Order: sequence, then C-alpha cells, then structure tokens
Amino acid sequence: MKDIKKAEKQFAILDHSPIGQFVLRKDFVVIFWNRCLEAWSGISRDQIAGTNLITHFPHLGSEKYVNRIKSMFGYGPPIVFSSQLHKYFIPSPLPEGKFRIQSTFITSIPAKEKGEFYALFAIQDETNLTAALESNKLALKRLTSEIEVRRQVEEQLVKLARYDHLTGLANRMLFREVLLMAIAKIQRNEQSLAMMFLDLDNFKDINDTLGHDAGDLLLKSIAERLKSRVRGNDLVARVGGDEFAIFLDDCKSDDAAHVAQSILDILEPMHKLGDNEVVMSTSIGIAMCPDSGEDPESLYKSADIAMYYAKKMGRNNFQFFSPELNVQKINHVHIKGDHERAFK
Repeated sequence: MKDIKKAEKQFAILDHSPIGQFVLRKDFVVIFWNRCLEAWSGISRDQIAGTNLITHFPHLGSEKYVNRIKSMFGYGPPIVFSSQLHKYFIPSPLPEGKFRIQSTFITSIPAKEKGEFYALFAIQDETNLTAALESNKLALKRLTSEIEVRRQVEEQLVKLARYDHLTGLANRMLFREVLLMAIAKIQRNEQSLAMMFLDLDNFKDINDTLGHDAGDLLLKSIAERLKSRVRGNDLVARVGGDEFAIFLDDCKSDDAAHVAQSILDILEPMHKLGDNEVVMSTSIGIAMCPDSGEDPESLYKSADIAMYYAKKMGRNNFQFFSPELNVQKINHVHIKGDHERAFK
C-alpha cells in the first residue's frame, strides 16, 4: 500500500491526461491507474491498484506480451503495440457491443529505489481515427488535434522517463546517457572532463526534524543553486535521495576545483523552508576523465570514493580521486551496492 500511495502522488498529473495511462511494477502489480482508464475499462483504481495486471486481463499473460513488457524494467527501448495488431490491449467496451480500438506505447521510468524501474503504459483511443480512415472521411481538423495530443503525450513520457519529478533535474538514466556521449566526444578531441558526486551533509536530520515536505523544499532549493554554478553544456542530476551528480564538459582539474568551491559557497547561505531556515553543506568527490576512469561506472565509483574521503576529512569540502585513495581500500561498502547498480 505504501508504493500505491507514493505512486498516486508521483503520477497525479496523469489523471488529467485524455488518454489511458497506468504504471506497472516489475512483479506486474499495478501501482497507478488513471481516471481515463477507470472510465474506459469500468475498473476503478481501488479495484486494480495493488493487484496483478494479468489477473484482470488474462490475455496479457501470453508470452508475446510478458517478455516484451519485462524488458521495460531496465534500460530497454520503448515498445509500441499498434492498433492494427493489438487493438484491444485493455478491453474498453463501447455501446452496441463494440470496443475501443487502441494503440499502446510503453516506456521504462526509474523507480525511487535505486536501480529499479517501472513500466509506464500510455493507451491512445484510435476508434474514431480508424473509423475515419476506413471510411475515407478523415477531417483535417480532427487529425491535427489527435496528432497534437500524441505529441503532448510523447513529451510527457520523455519527461517522466528522463527527469527527476521533484527537482526537474536529469535523473540517473539521462545523466548516464549524456555522460556517455560526453566521454566519447572528449576522447575524440583529446580533452578531459570532470564528474562530481555530491552527498548532502546531515540531510537525514532535516527530514527527521522538520518532516519530508521540508526535505523536499530543501532539495528543490539545492537543485536551483547547483544549476546556477554550471554552464549550458554541463549537466546536473539528482541520482539518489540526497545525492547529486554533475559533469563538467571539456574541463581541467583547476576548473573543477573552482566550480566545486563555488558550489560549497552557494549552498552555505540559509535555505528558507516555509517558516524555517536551515543551513546545508555538502561533501564533493571529483573524478577526472580519462585519468580516473573512461566510462560512467568507473567515474562514478572514483567520484564516490573521493566523496567518502571528503566526508572523512570533516564534511563541507571537496576531494579529487587519486590512486592512493583506491589503494587505501576505504571501508566504503555501498560502492558495490547502490551506485554501481545505478549505472548498469
């Protein structure tokens, strides 16, 4: 039930969508079912949320659907089930014993648990479009309207899949994709880039003392300040609850140190959270490419080791990764957990 409540809040915007949309967990349990689908299918959110999708729609248990849907719980590419071959994906009755003709678009979106993904389904009603095409009476105005709806839906799906819903920053998935392209570019041009891993100091105390709403306000405030310290060709991402990542394109170590110090400085002034004001600092680890790694995974690991050393050195500072830090084998067990999974 906790997942269901979180999903209702996270995906509330989909309730205003003119198309049917729902979100599926990797165990095929429905965690969100929008109002449009309630009206189409006659199945309420209370009836289906928290239950297995195939229990309600046994035809989706066939191999042709199950195997393709499973690919969404990772970095699989989006899937389209066309109205020609899969017209009744979620059976939606109409008068006179007919059913809505549907096309279905599925994409993966990151779950809040690191390394986990949900599948987001967007179901377009093509009944009128199909009927018009078959009868050769398609009106240009109606076609334009439906194309615009599709465009808006596609934009919405991209945003949900690639951006953090709270801060609007890039998420882990988008960060990894852009970092891969940036690494390829600097290797061709014999340049360097810097990757930073930031972990907020004592963020849990804010959450525990002032509540999660205040914590969310603080994360938004920090996101805005971080964006103000990077250039247009750099990227800031939220990669965990109180963790951020930044890459600085075509950047030397001296430039990275300057940016890191400016981040420490910009986070220092009070953050206003409703009636409260708090001070927040961060510990920053920096890994240079290609010296400290030549792929997202190794750069992330190196930056994480350096961040842990910054914590060890008293917090509210930045440290560069060096081979000596790696040799020390700092007791940093979560490197082999959450962060490596984040970029797989």
